[in-house]
Amino acid sequence: MKFEYTTSYLSVDYKDGKGNVLQRVPVYEKFINSQEYLNLMNEMGEEGWELISVQAVLKGIYNHNTEFSWMGAGGGGAGYGFGYSITDGFMLFWKKQY
Repeated sequence: MKFEYTTSYLSVDYKDGKGNVLQRVPVYEKFINSQEYLNLMNEMGEEGWELISVQAVLKGIYNHNTEFSWMGAGGGGAGYGFGYSITDGFMLFWKKQY
């Protein structure tokens, strides 16, 4: 038995959040009953591809603020920074027998 493999990438869109530090909220409508996702799944299935794995692809977000520092508001520019990861998209791994 021999298999062929391929991948697809589906990106995640974000909108600005309100009242939180991270201010990044995924656009859930893109995932729930998404025509783009359904079309991809159906097309791949019709061509004989089987979805074997999904892997989230992370992206680092870094924010640096020099407005406040250890010297007080507006002083010195040392500021602070923080980073976090968000899901940038999903890699879909497919296989089919040939």
